[in-house]
Amino acid sequence: MKKFDELADEILGRSAVDKVSGFEGVVTSVSLDLSGCLQALIMPAAKDGNELIGSAWFDTSRIELGDMIVLPEPINPAVGPVDKPTK
Repeated sequence: MKKFDELADEILGRSAVDKVSGFEGVVTSVSLDLSGCLQALIMPAAKDGNELIGSAWFDTSRIELGDMIVLPEPINPAVGPVDKPTK
């Protein structure tokens, strides 16, 4: 089994489809659960008028990665979030 870091680097920012439900979108987060399950959060494209629909978590063994790469290199998590702008 791949290490968590290797898997996250491979799938973050990639298009993906859940093989069971057909749910599709872009992998925006990867999680390692206490039970050892590796899951990916898939965010679907916005509907007409830019209406966002909910994201969903899927076990990584259920997803098929597409060729589209939205984010070529994952952001370094060690850096942390960007500060909010001030007035």
